[in-house]
Amino acid sequence: MRRITLTSFLSALAGRALLLAALFCGSAQADGFSVEALIEKSGLGAQLDVMPRSIKIGFGHALKQGTLRLSAEQIRDIHVVFDRAYAPQKLRAMMVERIPARIDAETGARIIAFLDSPLGQRIVEKEAQLAQPKIQSEIQENAAKIVADIGANSSRLALYAALDRAMESTQRGVAAYIGSALASAAAVLAKMPDSPERPTLEQIRKNLDGQRLAIAAAMSQAVLSNSAYAYKDLSEEDLNAYLQFALSPDGVAYSRGVGDLFAEVLVECAADVGRLSAAQRQGPI
Repeated sequence: MRRITLTSFLSALAGRALLLAALFCGSAQADGFSVEALIEKSGLGAQLDVMPRSIKIGFGHALKQGTLRLSAEQIRDIHVVFDRAYAPQKLRAMMVERIPARIDAETGARIIAFLDSPLGQRIVEKEAQLAQPKIQSEIQENAAKIVADIGANSSRLALYAALDRAMESTQRGVAAYIGSALASAAAVLAKMPDSPERPTLEQIRKNLDGQRLAIAAAMSQAVLSNSAYAYKDLSEEDLNAYLQFALSPDGVAYSRGVGDLFAEVLVECAADVGRLSAAQRQGPI
């Protein structure tokens, strides 16, 4: 296999992974603050539950669009790695363990109060749709129209852009995308024969780092498409109220304490894909 074959695969992966990465939003207790309640009420739990499936769907889409060809057995082996690296129970345990260090009990209680409010519940319900692969496919297929339609409404476009900045969605999505791309690359590299044409994962990482500006531009459009789809039935008054929460100390703590941590966990899971794939190359795992 030539290096260009893997490059075409990564290029095909980008369209699906960008939308995936844009998704971005015993009981463990911290002084009465239920971390698990925060995970469920924020909609994060639903995202964790579908993560292995979403990763595999994105991987399959990239294979269909690119020139890389893998056997059914190789694809099955890669799916085994994805299931282990992104196991929902593993992701939940990582989030439950680490959230208390990012969000104190009092702040967590106020965040849950917002999520329990009528507006918070509507927002979570609409954002939860973005975790569904079927919805992501619909957004990807209609992205150009979605962006064009929202471009005709300058005030609404400004609100979406302000929410993106306040919640750092694009920045977080870029990190998650690069992690996902590296995970897929590591899985593919493990199936490629040793040869001078076979790139190293470090070479691929440097290549992706060199594309950060382009990835960020594409990610910004993906975030806009997701926002326009998810919030289309919300009034501008509702969006302004959500923006005020996002800009508040509690909103910043929520975005960074849950959103940043989720992105970091995904990057760690991508590294696990590399380790599991390397072990698989030596024999069944």
